[in-house]
Amino acid sequence: MQCCVNDLLTLGLVTATPNPLHRRSHLIDLTEVGATRLARLRAAEDASLGRLASKLPPEDAEAALRVLTALIEHLRRRVDTARTAGTGAEDQAESVDGDAHRVEGS
Repeated sequence: MQCCVNDLLTLGLVTATPNPLHRRSHLIDLTEVGATRLARLRAAEDASLGRLASKLPPEDAEAALRVLTALIEHLRRRVDTARTAGTGAEDQAESVDGDAHRVEGS
């Protein structure tokens, strides 16, 4: 993970600021350039998935949606359990649904 963050820092796609709640970690934020690049990647991915979905029979697309929804719910419960148990696993769970652009890293 740290290698990935270092690469993103070098490319100017993220910034790292000291975490006031944990001396040995940093908060990682997208830069404007990083947010723009991420938005382009997501748009390309959405278009690709849209092309794939248009070739599926409706019942297959509905089944895939049910499976992915169940997987997301399962992962959210695991993250919530880790947070309440204080296992530190939440540090590894950047974002289950991909909406967060800030993560805690070492």
